[in-house]
Amino acid sequence: MMPESGPDKTDRAYIYLDGGSRGNPGPSAIAYIIKSSDQGTVLAEESKYIGETTNNVAEYTALLSALEHAGRMGIKDVLVRSDSKLTVRQVSGKWAVRNERMRQLCAACQLAARAFRRFRIEHIRRELNAEADKMVRIVLKAEAKSEAAHRKSEQCGILEPEAVIHVAGSVKGQKGHAAAAYIITDADGQVLATQAMYLGRKSPDVADYAAIYISAKKAESLGLRRVLFKSDNMLVVKQLCGEFKVKSEKLIKPHAKCRQALAVFEDFGIEHISRESNEAARQMASEAKRAHEEEDSRKEADNRSGLEAEAKKTHAEMTLDFEPDGIIFAAGSFKGASGHAGASFIITTPDELVIADHSRYLGSRPANVPEYAAVFLSAKRANSLGLKKVIIKLDNVLVAKQLAGEYKVKSDALKKPYADCIQALGDFERFAIQVIARPTNKTAHRMALKAIKDHEKEEDREDTEGEKGNPASARMVQDSELDS
Repeated sequence: MMPESGPDKTDRAYIYLDGGSRGNPGPSAIAYIIKSSDQGTVLAEESKYIGETTNNVAEYTALLSALEHAGRMGIKDVLVRSDSKLTVRQVSGKWAVRNERMRQLCAACQLAARAFRRFRIEHIRRELNAEADKMVRIVLKAEAKSEAAHRKSEQCGILEPEAVIHVAGSVKGQKGHAAAAYIITDADGQVLATQAMYLGRKSPDVADYAAIYISAKKAESLGLRRVLFKSDNMLVVKQLCGEFKVKSEKLIKPHAKCRQALAVFEDFGIEHISRESNEAARQMASEAKRAHEEEDSRKEADNRSGLEAEAKKTHAEMTLDFEPDGIIFAAGSFKGASGHAGASFIITTPDELVIADHSRYLGSRPANVPEYAAVFLSAKRANSLGLKKVIIKLDNVLVAKQLAGEYKVKSDALKKPYADCIQALGDFERFAIQVIARPTNKTAHRMALKAIKDHEKEEDREDTEGEKGNPASARMVQDSELDS
């Protein structure tokens, strides 16, 4: 670390910073360089290892450390440059911060920034941040060498184990239904314990890591102290022995958990064997996976039949004692199990003449909230059109039953959307909620999905334009502004 220059040298400076992790999460480091206003002199710089965390946490930590350092130096005017678009846009208030840990770090950085007379932050391309980036990579490389040396010092073989553990993972497809299994035997071949466990949708390597982890926990509970693991997954074996680096982000956490579980033994070894030699454990894993798939298929079929029966029952039981002057088809849609969401509605006359339609991107929302949003938006629109008696049709049984008062609203995430909808529906003289089959509501669903896709395209276009041309064109301020 270079000696600090006092305020008598300068009270204005540029700060270049970077944070990175080897894996996400994984071993992480930060670096920053504080330069004079003409960028000709390095006033201070620092790089250091900060343990295992995520890349975003490392970027924020670098910013906070740099601002605190600059403040101690008496600098009053700073222009921060970072190649992390997320950090720059969140700190400048352009992007929302949804993660609680990120929210705390962002608030700390904003508080530190307010201590300066003038604070600005801008995004630059990675090649313009080469110095800070190189400093981070040097720290991570040194840490990796230290970790590798530590691993190599550990014995990966064992001469006299008191137990042998055969482990196996089984996956249908590259990332489909997965299961893990193990067989623990004593030195004489007597079986001490076996287990097969369904894991959900995992990659093959994650399944094999899971088999080692759960078998290690079982061996520990049996009081075993010297164990030899046998696996037919060479990658996992080599990684746990320290011969291969763990490059995949998805394996960082399983690898770390296994290393922690293995550390409780007095001595352990990991041996690679052929698939044929591991057939018993592999067969157990396959059977566990197959049994779950069959049960899952049965439940899905029962659930589908139940929903269809519920929809038919609701439709059959709904007797109207009023003539509607409007029909509303409302739909919510997700892209991914819990990702971008959209809502849409179509309002027609009783003779199916469309009088209004609308779709809207909602951002990330919990399940069922998009349908509530669709009902709320459509109710407001129908009321503005002067409609007094409406039927609202949607294919979400839960939302329909809650709005009809047949189901209680138990989820905290749905209580406010529910209350908003009830208030909006109260503006009508009469209304009814009807459950329909999803295919009947496909037009509204397509509209909601299109709203999501249009938003994603716009985001991609903005990101692309921000990276094109002269890097100065994407900056918040020009270099000359620092001296103005």
